[in-house]
Amino acid sequence: AFLHSRWKRFLFYFSDPKTKIYFKSSDDYNDVVLDIIVLVMGDAASFEDWYNNMKTINKGRVNLFLEYASYDDIIPNLEDFHQANIDGIKSGKFIDFEAITIIDRTWSEGRNILAAQALRKEKLRGKEFDYWFFLDYYVSQSAV
Repeated sequence: AFLHSRWKRFLFYFSDPKTKIYFKSSDDYNDVVLDIIVLVMGDAASFEDWYNNMKTINKGRVNLFLEYASYDDIIPNLEDFHQANIDGIKSGKFIDFEAITIIDRTWSEGRNILAAQALRKEKLRGKEFDYWFFLDYYVSQSAV
């Protein structure tokens, strides 16, 4: 319990706000906070829609992570999205995200790369995600 408590405090206080934003979860079942990673393959132009829609999700009961893999181009202006996250922390309008480029890869290779990214994030966090969602960019975000 002591190490778990120290780990939560470490993540909460010393995480980089651009990419690692965590909430504490309670031992009470009704207050459980789920860790969910959404792994999306899509075109670079669709990233902004995914980012904007997912940052509006109520984060009271979920730690939400977006891993976006662009198959056609580098996603422009990523620094602007990171700054918007920093600006949106107080209002709760943020999303922990990472965007990568996987040009000239098959869908299977892309999915494997996304899975490897999720495993890497789990290792960095020292905690597994409760759910992994693999989605394509054309799926409605309201389904998430």
